[in-house]
Amino acid sequence: MKKILTMALISILTLSGCGLFGGGEEVNQPTVSGIDADSLLDDQLYQLAVNTSDAGECEKIENSQKSEECADVVEAMALSKKAKEEMDLSNCDDIKLDRYKENCEDEVKVLEKAEQAEETNKKIEEEALEKQDVSICDQLEENDKYSCQYNILANKAIENNDETVCDQIESEQFKTECKNNLETIESEQ
Repeated sequence: MKKILTMALISILTLSGCGLFGGGEEVNQPTVSGIDADSLLDDQLYQLAVNTSDAGECEKIENSQKSEECADVVEAMALSKKAKEEMDLSNCDDIKLDRYKENCEDEVKVLEKAEQAEETNKKIEEEALEKQDVSICDQLEENDKYSCQYNILANKAIENNDETVCDQIESEQFKTECKNNLETIESEQ
């Protein structure tokens, strides 16, 4: 039995060309995933540059095309951030990568719309408070509407010392808050 195992082992080693007896050529093999070490390091530097917004890391990348793309991505991210902070679409114009440029423009436009909607809501709520007219609050979206109702009706409830005024608020949460505030004021008096 030992003789058979020994013969089988010798046969396997001989047939596999393991190079135990010399004559084997050195072959540069890629890593298991098919990526060489330099490419792997370039990918890691690219990710580090993007994650830290540091274009200096891009300069360490050996593949010139990947290095340039990395620098363009980091620059695009910085310009996009600046555009959103300043609400200025012109910052997007300097972005070299088309998809990043389009994304920058889209994000700034969304922020502009949100800011305009917030201004409109603020004006509606100011008008409702000035006129003490809860029906004006109906022009607002749900949470803003309830907040508007609360601001008007909680003040009326306090002025009239009448908890039933709070019942006109549609939101149970704001209704409860109105009643709790009224109870707190009454207990302090």
